[in-house]
Amino acid sequence: MSKKNKSAFYSIKMGFLLFASVCFVYSNGIEVPFQYDDLHSIRDNPNIKKISNIPVFFKEANMFTADERSSMYRPIVLVSYALNYYFDGLRVNGYHWLNIFVHSVNSVLLIVLGRRLGLTGPAGIFSAFLFAFHPINTETVNYLSSRSESLSALFTLCALISYTALRSKRHLSLVLYLTSVFCFCLSLLTKSVGLMLIPVIFLYEWTFFTRKGSLAFYRLAIPYVVVGIFYVYKVRSMLEISLVTAPVRSLETQISTQFKAMIQYVDWLFFPWPLSVEPSFTEGTEITLFLLCIAISISVAWFWWKSNSIIHFCIGWAFLSILPTILVPLNVLVNEHRLYLVTMSFTIGLCSLFQQHQGKRLRKVSYTGILAITIFTCMDFIRTQEWLDPRTLWQSAKKVGPHMPRPYIFLGDLDYEAGFHERAIQNYARALIVQPNHLSGGDMFSIYSGIGRANLALGKWAQAKQSYSAALRIDPRSESTKNALTAINALHSEAKRKKSEDLLREGLLALVSGQLETAIDMLNKSVVIMPEIRNLQALAKAYARAEKLEQSDSVYNIIQNYEIGDEMSDDSQEKPFE
Repeated sequence: MSKKNKSAFYSIKMGFLLFASVCFVYSNGIEVPFQYDDLHSIRDNPNIKKISNIPVFFKEANMFTADERSSMYRPIVLVSYALNYYFDGLRVNGYHWLNIFVHSVNSVLLIVLGRRLGLTGPAGIFSAFLFAFHPINTETVNYLSSRSESLSALFTLCALISYTALRSKRHLSLVLYLTSVFCFCLSLLTKSVGLMLIPVIFLYEWTFFTRKGSLAFYRLAIPYVVVGIFYVYKVRSMLEISLVTAPVRSLETQISTQFKAMIQYVDWLFFPWPLSVEPSFTEGTEITLFLLCIAISISVAWFWWKSNSIIHFCIGWAFLSILPTILVPLNVLVNEHRLYLVTMSFTIGLCSLFQQHQGKRLRKVSYTGILAITIFTCMDFIRTQEWLDPRTLWQSAKKVGPHMPRPYIFLGDLDYEAGFHERAIQNYARALIVQPNHLSGGDMFSIYSGIGRANLALGKWAQAKQSYSAALRIDPRSESTKNALTAINALHSEAKRKKSEDLLREGLLALVSGQLETAIDMLNKSVVIMPEIRNLQALAKAYARAEKLEQSDSVYNIIQNYEIGDEMSDDSQEKPFE
């Protein structure tokens, strides 16, 4: 067997080992329940529960979630959810096994991409293991809604590998070319971040072939650009409100915040602990932007000057992968799963430095790498244990970021579901005050809806109505809030009627037994709650028997002017007849 064949066989063996290792390590998370966005995207989403809806997923953008306020075009993700539901219903095991499978495949594909970019066999394998078990990816694997990240990355990797294989051949391979373009389309249909493959391919050409590009490349790039333009046009027309036309924060604040976030992301790549589903992070300022731009520019320039072509490509790839979150304002300021593709470029770039060392230094680096992967694997296990219990997950988030409002919102949701309604209200109220400037419109809506829901469960009609009204002012389109207010009014009216009837019954019994003052008191209270003809007539009789003729005549005058079925004005209900 030739040296080249031995190397390929070794890589295949290590690929199988990597695949099995990832499945084994993350298998302890197959019982992680639906969390966070999983609730409205999967558990409560009626659209994925009909396999016949699959063609519709590609035509409509309002099928992604049960949340009436949101729309998102990710048809491939919906197809995966629908297939999961078809085979597994709402049993989470199947959903998680698919997430684990995708992550395993991505890890193996990274070996291939590393070799295509110029890594040696050991360096490429090490980069894949480092990526596979990096704790920053535990959210992407355990959090079902993050499947859009891993699945989009899968198609991006396939497209990029096919393209690099195509460019390594002397003559154009139509199969590789069509495979690359097709995988690019699948990536776009999974998540819009797939658009960044276009500049990544340009970066690849510029880094590894010619600084000016070549005519052959420009011809190859045409289908990618055309598909990208068509995708943007169609998707934008599907979405009623886009993040671009209705941003959650100003562009200046967004850019300063995300440049500040880059420091956080670099920290996570090297020191991924403690991790949190809601990291402790605040918006940046103009001075922050200025200082960070200088620091990042100097760092990137130094690495670019001192590094080889692989690192040049990896730095550019990492930046392009995170660029959409820099330019497009999202509700959540930073997220672990946003680093999924960045982690790929990071591990490949890091291992390109390692492979430059020879002899004893290489041995030391190898031992360090094995130790790092072992530690990362243990951290993966610990982090997955937190994901197994929603309360533990959000308690951990509160501990990491006690001034962040979203952990309190979700702890409030959990308290409500568990029947601890008073505690739920306390958590929602806490979310309002810990950092008011950090609350988005969606957060405010969730808080007031939650308070209204909890007060409704406690029978506090007035407080529930007040909270739901506040939620409706935030989002006047919310049909669920409108329905809740209608239900509250109906329930309140029914409760008032029942109480009025009980008082009327007690008042009549007191009247029959001769307890006139008690009867007048009960009947007055009945009239105040629900002023109807029969209540008023009974009250007039009670006044007459008690020889309070002036009050009796006053009530009879009201009866004469009172149309049957009408209610008295609110002012007339404030005081009983005395």
